[in-house]
Amino acid sequence: MTSKKSLIVNITVIFIVLLSVTNTLAFTIPLIRGRKIDVGQSVDLFSIASSKTYKIHLTKGKTYTIIVTIDYFWQKDYSITLFDSYLLLSGKKVDGPGYTGESFEFTASKTGIHYFSLNIASSFGTLIVREGSYGSTAQAKSFFNVANLFLYLLPEILLLPIFLIMMFLSLKIQSAIARNDSKKTSAASAPYSPIYKPYISSSPLTITKSEEERIEDFKRILKRYVSISLEELAKILDFRDIISLQDWLIDLPESIPFQVSNDRVFFQNKLQTDEKEREKTAKTLAKSLIRLQEKTCYYCGMPLDEKAQTCSSCEREVLYCNVCKLPISFGEQAGKCPECGTIGHLAHLQEWLKVKGKCPYCQCRLLPEEVIILDGPPSKKKA
Repeated sequence: MTSKKSLIVNITVIFIVLLSVTNTLAFTIPLIRGRKIDVGQSVDLFSIASSKTYKIHLTKGKTYTIIVTIDYFWQKDYSITLFDSYLLLSGKKVDGPGYTGESFEFTASKTGIHYFSLNIASSFGTLIVREGSYGSTAQAKSFFNVANLFLYLLPEILLLPIFLIMMFLSLKIQSAIARNDSKKTSAASAPYSPIYKPYISSSPLTITKSEEERIEDFKRILKRYVSISLEELAKILDFRDIISLQDWLIDLPESIPFQVSNDRVFFQNKLQTDEKEREKTAKTLAKSLIRLQEKTCYYCGMPLDEKAQTCSSCEREVLYCNVCKLPISFGEQAGKCPECGTIGHLAHLQEWLKVKGKCPYCQCRLLPEEVIILDGPPSKKKA
């Protein structure tokens, strides 16, 4: 995609340069397309407010005379521009019957094609270039006076700022493309550092329907998970890449607590529990450890040998906790996964799910309250 943008920009600049060159050629040397005439050839003139260009082969150092004859019925002011010597020949308006003839004598500056243009307001008449001296009646003056020089260079003057602006825009666009590519490359290759949401807005957050659905899904994940990888979260919330997900996370309201570290999202309401709950959990685990010092059969209460698979008294299979890997003793609450049926101490399974968010055996997503509590035996057997 980036290479296509750069190609478009470069083609645009080249087009502007070619346009400038073409326009310059069209304005400054339109004579290239001029009518070819020979020395001594008479050319009939019939034009109304036009400019005609002629080209003729002359020999360097020889003297030539341009003669213009204009019918008196249409006599008007006219001018001849001789391009190789940059002279402007101004014709004179002549009153009276007959016709007016103007001539200009000059010496060829080179051997080859010479160009000149005839600018006529309105006329009938003839034009001829003769070798030799016939004298000059036309008034000649330098083509490059201030006014004519401005008109001569007008195309370049107009195109130069346009060309400079296009060059400036081209450089700006290419610089922006390079910065964007560099940003994406560095973002993709650099490790993710912790992101703390700096977003604070005094105005309410306005979101579209799709954004509302994403936020609701995110809140459900927040309740269900302790942490989740950025890659997995991007798939669940239907983001095209991790960078888009990170930008979206930064703009979330402050009321949704989370933290991004490395390549995972951690939910603070799962990581931070109040002091009473932590004390309660510690006491429960301490009681469990005391009870585990004397391992008994879950069904009959008889003491169990170490690593026993069946009870020697009731001959039933010993229940082992899938979390702590120790037997579940008589009187202890047990629970099981509703998906795969794996069994463990109820407290251990619930604590596991609070931290991990998924079954220790089948790895299915599970909430602590979704654990099925097993009904223990009605009473302890007497030995």
